[in-house]
Amino acid sequence: MIAVFKTNVCEADSHSVLQLLRIHFPDSHITIDHEDCDKVLRIAPCHKPDEWVEALLLASGYDCITL
Repeated sequence: MIAVFKTNVCEADSHSVLQLLRIHFPDSHITIDHEDCDKVLRIAPCHKPDEWVEALLLASGYDCITL
């Protein structure tokens, strides 16, 4: 399953956010599209509930909403 989220992760913070996510999703392909106005985060495959990903980013100080 591919999980898709709207975020407010700026390009300067991408590296640290991607590192954090790769700890929890080591076998997934994770991207943040900074050219999109919604700064779309994609995780494929995502084996955790969307709410879990949202909570992880919210706890790190970022907005994250499932699309």
